[in-house]
Amino acid sequence: MTMGVHLYVSGSSLRSQDGVGVGSSVAAAVAVGALCAAGIYGAFLGLAADSDSRSLVEAAQNILAGRYIPSRSFGNPLYEGLVAGTLATGAGLVAVNLLSLMGSLIAVGAAAVLARMIGATPIGVSAVIVAVALHPLMLTNSSALMETEASLALALAFCCLSLHAGLARDPSRSALVATAVIGVALVLTRIDAAILVVSMGTALAYHGWRTGSLRLLVMQLALLVLIGVVSISIYSVLNGGLSFLSADVLQTEPWGRRLVRAVLGVGNALQLVGIFAVLIFLMDLYGKTSAVPIGVRRTNIVRDVFGHALLFAIVLFAVRFALLPDELEYLLIPLVLGLVWLMSAVNSHLVVGIILALSIMQNVASIFLFDRSPSGELVFRPALAAGGLWQDMSLRRNVLTIESEGFRRWLAAEAGLPDQIVELQTHGPGFISKSGALVISRLNLYQIDNPRLMQPRYRSAFYDQIRACDRELFPGTGWRVLQRPAVERASQAYLSGDHLTCELVTRQ
Repeated sequence: MTMGVHLYVSGSSLRSQDGVGVGSSVAAAVAVGALCAAGIYGAFLGLAADSDSRSLVEAAQNILAGRYIPSRSFGNPLYEGLVAGTLATGAGLVAVNLLSLMGSLIAVGAAAVLARMIGATPIGVSAVIVAVALHPLMLTNSSALMETEASLALALAFCCLSLHAGLARDPSRSALVATAVIGVALVLTRIDAAILVVSMGTALAYHGWRTGSLRLLVMQLALLVLIGVVSISIYSVLNGGLSFLSADVLQTEPWGRRLVRAVLGVGNALQLVGIFAVLIFLMDLYGKTSAVPIGVRRTNIVRDVFGHALLFAIVLFAVRFALLPDELEYLLIPLVLGLVWLMSAVNSHLVVGIILALSIMQNVASIFLFDRSPSGELVFRPALAAGGLWQDMSLRRNVLTIESEGFRRWLAAEAGLPDQIVELQTHGPGFISKSGALVISRLNLYQIDNPRLMQPRYRSAFYDQIRACDRELFPGTGWRVLQRPAVERASQAYLSGDHLTCELVTRQ
């Protein structure tokens, strides 16, 4: 029996093999249960490990004060408004974090619906649920005060609505309105998600042109224009004009380095399950198995249109990530859509079991390729570390400690700033006192006066003095950038009653 027969069996064979598909359903239930557990536990850990989480809270507080200041770049107005509205009710960060869990569950449910729309069997739906729910980016963001899960849920809902309204013989007005509303909401939650809106609209318009359906072609073009005009108008009003479209967010990183980071980031985002799915696809593409993981030779109209939209989206998101490969979350929407596309063709309980096993493995351990030398240089030093979920939860517990008043007073004293208290800088590189002194880890000194980092906070002239300590201070990103997670944290010294060794840095 070929590998393809093992991995993808026909429907009649499936019924004789296991009519109820209990094994795959149990795997899906385990995956959803793990997602809920991670989300509920993380909801009580305060802000996310990403510094943007703090920026979102600051933006929400500004909204409650009657002014709009984007959390970063162009802003995420719908999500910022959601956070502000939740905080206005008196609910704390736990409630806001639980909104992310709700978004995660909606995203998983929408992924399952989309899988059914493109022809998945119940086993294929289970494969999609396991692959999506147990991806480290899903688990870590399931309780993070970030727009990540909200935008993913809206993206998947937009795909389902677009395909339903676009391919219906006589789409209802409510379906078209819902598609437009969700499309605008998606772009207002995450502006680069406009890539998906354009990709889906283009794929449906192309289908209309190819099949001679003038109605579908005109309808999709009209929807694209409507979503675009409404979204840009709202961003323009909030940002005081269209000048935000020319904002420089690329900094000065060399293109070669940027491309290397992007390639490594894509590999990291795929994780074991994504690599497994891609390998099966490539084997089928070159005729090594009888599997048909993406419907190359057997398809339906919905799968065909979604496949074109996915292709457009992957190309555009790849360009976007190559330009600014700063966060793996930038890849989450195309990654999940790709997993839905590939995993929806699975029709074997064995493969669902393999996906579950790989999902567990990729969450137990992660690979890091780089480390920082004592001088701050990035060196190639591959090894294993804890999985992304465990690293993120540890980081968030660390953030709770370093944001406490007791720690910040202790750090100031350890750094030689008695009777002062330092404040954590939202995006680094360390802590700053009211007198203008920067307290930083020696491992992060390479960031100061680094030509690749243009913000004033990375200029030595920005500070009255700089004091470097021997423990790691600012939360690191660890697995997300394939670097060793923090080992010797200042928070550990604080909790154990140890002392830091800090020194005044001589300016160059």
